[in-house]
Amino acid sequence: MFAVGGSTLMSIRLGENDMNGAKLLLGNTMSLVLISSAFITVFGFFFAEPLLNFFGATPENMPFALSYMKIIFLGNIFMMITMGMNNFLRAEGKPTIAMATMLIGAIGNIILDYLLIVVFGLGVEGAAWATVLARVLSSLWTMYFYFGKKTIVPLQIAYMKLKLKVFWEIVVLGSSSAIQQLSMSFMVAILNTLLIKVGGDNAITAMATTFSIMTLIHLPIMGIAQGSQPILGYNLGAKKFHRVKEALVKASVAAFGIGIIGLLVIQIFPESLALMFLSDKALVDISVNAIRIFLMLVPIVGLQIVWIGYFRSVGKGWHALGFGLLRQIALLLPIAHLLAKLYGLNGIWLSAPISDLLSTIVVGIFIIVELRKMAPYSRTVPSDT
Repeated sequence: MFAVGGSTLMSIRLGENDMNGAKLLLGNTMSLVLISSAFITVFGFFFAEPLLNFFGATPENMPFALSYMKIIFLGNIFMMITMGMNNFLRAEGKPTIAMATMLIGAIGNIILDYLLIVVFGLGVEGAAWATVLARVLSSLWTMYFYFGKKTIVPLQIAYMKLKLKVFWEIVVLGSSSAIQQLSMSFMVAILNTLLIKVGGDNAITAMATTFSIMTLIHLPIMGIAQGSQPILGYNLGAKKFHRVKEALVKASVAAFGIGIIGLLVIQIFPESLALMFLSDKALVDISVNAIRIFLMLVPIVGLQIVWIGYFRSVGKGWHALGFGLLRQIALLLPIAHLLAKLYGLNGIWLSAPISDLLSTIVVGIFIIVELRKMAPYSRTVPSDT
């Protein structure tokens, strides 16, 4: 919530050439990350056991889970700094450094896992310390950048004093992303309840497999949406609407192209995809059917990801939230319940493409309105293009 809201607004401030506003957003977001991480660390450390019980820990795995989670919570601050500031690296136009931040954490984690688990024999606690220490490396790398001379917007203590107006702007814009993530979890939980009634455990497994494949297709599209965010925000702030339009169109074309490739793979090789996750023939057969139907309109979902990202990038967080909830909650769940009564398990699979089509039409109408608003400003391209 804080990182998405703060970094999106910082892109816009940079486009407006408002350096003071950009520094305030960076500083206030860092303060919010530190305060919230302190709260989460204390709460998680002292209530780790009730939390693990809530999430289904058993008496057999509780000792391992408890020792692991307490270490993870102790290192929570480093994880949140890495996650939070990585958004600002992209917003500042430093995607290579943002990628390096993630790679440092990932590669460091792999190396430390081997050393602490295999070489030193620390087991589950070694795995936890490996994760924490890898995030320490990532956060130090990030802080080195923001306290150094290579950044456009340095992190300065004077700008970390919380301002109510800045705090509110960050929360209003960032909450759309946070609520959308929560709504996804809610949607999956409701769908699982429906699936267990209609198709049992096999249907749940088929849905999990389908979601895994869908994620593989969506990840590069989400990368395009995140990559276009600073370009959209900066040029909106600079009132260079022809560049906003161009970035939106190119991102949409790229996302649709990835979706088309994904659709072809899904329809031609569904069994091979299912076998990546499953071995039981009955489960594979159910999953092949789910994959083909549930993901039949995946290209237009790619468009929707980019378009919703556009509204968030230009500071229209509530538009982004509304469109996200429209597809995941308002359309998908009621349609799934209705079609499940009429067509059983196939009805649940069919609910996804129907909700995808309807929600894309709605978001598309709003995008057309946005493009028409920009049209008068896009006809005359400035000489500094």
